[in-house]
Amino acid sequence: MAQKAKAADAIIAKQRNIAGDLGVPWDQQAKAAEVVAVKKQRGLRVSFNSPVILTFALISLLALGLGYLPGDITRRLFSVYRSPFTDWLTYPRFFLHVLGHANLSHYVSNLMLLLVLGPPLEAHYGSRTLVEIIAIVALVSGLVNFIFFPGAALLGASGVVFAFIVLASMIGMRHGTIPLTMIFAVLLWIGTEVWNMIFVTNNVSELTHIIGGAVGAALGFALARRFRDTTDGRNSKQLELL
Repeated sequence: MAQKAKAADAIIAKQRNIAGDLGVPWDQQAKAAEVVAVKKQRGLRVSFNSPVILTFALISLLALGLGYLPGDITRRLFSVYRSPFTDWLTYPRFFLHVLGHANLSHYVSNLMLLLVLGPPLEAHYGSRTLVEIIAIVALVSGLVNFIFFPGAALLGASGVVFAFIVLASMIGMRHGTIPLTMIFAVLLWIGTEVWNMIFVTNNVSELTHIIGGAVGAALGFALARRFRDTTDGRNSKQLELL
């Protein structure tokens, strides 16, 4: 107990010194130090570190479970295909199809990559931006399938996965440069998808992968420009203050 008390006192003293240098009032210093001390004593905790990705994974799992029930819910709600505009479900399907999966292996193969790539992207771009990215990929791939492939039903998060792959390779892109990692990723991805489209017969929509990657690249460049402009604006304001 004595050692824990000494450790807590040391943490509080350290926090007060830092806060004092920053001009923080003494009462706020004490509160911040107490919070830090309590957190240090609690140890490891499970954190909901990536709300968008974890929510996406849980809703997709729920959609998969509903697909095993009577009523063909997967096709009616979580697949996109040519249907009459008078059918009100036509419109939500343009977005909801990324949540649907044909079976457990299909779900696992997509979600494994999403759970690896998604959290760093959400931390970098923010939750709102990530939701917008997912929605754009879903809408574009859904519209393409609806218009050009009237006899095919599209479902699955593979387009989102490939968008994330390209976006992840573009993190840290500086002004006037293109990351070499992105070039390698795109070349490998395009070569594999084109090969599969020509020589492999399967139930995988390679076009959706290509669309997802293309949307991811376009959004990656747009987001890099936006983040650069925001950073430049902040730097200019700091220079004016100096």
